[in-house]
Order: sequence, then structure tokens, then C-alpha cells
Amino acid sequence: MKSRVLMAIVLISFPFSIYSQAAPTSKDAKVSKYLKATPELLKNGKAVYLKSCAECHGESGDGKGDTAQYMDKKPTNFISDRFKQGDTAEAVSKTILNGIPDAQMPAFADMSEKDRWSAAYYVLSLRNKK
Repeated sequence: MKSRVLMAIVLISFPFSIYSQAAPTSKDAKVSKYLKATPELLKNGKAVYLKSCAECHGESGDGKGDTAQYMDKKPTNFISDRFKQGDTAEAVSKTILNGIPDAQMPAFADMSEKDRWSAAYYVLSLRNKK
């Protein structure tokens, strides 16, 4: 009797244990479907960048946006500065999502995944225009 109850508990809980192990724990835990820069993503990224990033980082990405002069820590110059979190689309996307509080970079947690990755690819394309 005891072994049947134990077996029933195992069988009932098994699907839930698989689900809990496979479920992502945060937005970053899942693998993005935007793992490759496409012309569409770059075009969208430019629009997102101009709307959300250019005010601080400048339209060209030179770190000289309209509000940069009022900031204690100057925004990253995407054309020539090292990126604080790494020079990959994944690192830039995570920076956009989480921000960098000690560098006055706000988090854009409400930005869609597509817009975040698009902006990340666009920012990296600015580096390539040296």
C-alpha cells in the first residue's frame, strides 16, 4: 500500500518537475529568436535608437546627445568606446533590458524583445562605421 501511494505521488509530480526545470526563470533565460541581424531588424533598430537612445548617445552614436552635457557620467560613444558589458548583440540587449545604474544608463524593461535586439544590432552597426 505504501509503495503504491509513493508511486502515485511520483507519477503525478513527474510532469510538474519537468516543467519547472524547463521553464525559464527570467526574460533573459529563454533563447531569443533574434540571434541574427537582418535588414529588417537594423531598420527597426535605427527607429528605436532614434526614439530611445539618441537623446543621450547622439544621433550618430558619438555619445554627444542633447542631454549628455547635463550628465555626471558621459554616455558611451558607440563608435569608439569599449562597451561596458561586452561587444556582442546579447550583451548590448541585456544592457538595454537591465540598464547600468552606476553609469546613468536606465533600464528599458518594458521594451519589446524585438525592439531591444533591433537596437542592439543597430548600436553594433555604428561601431562598424568607424
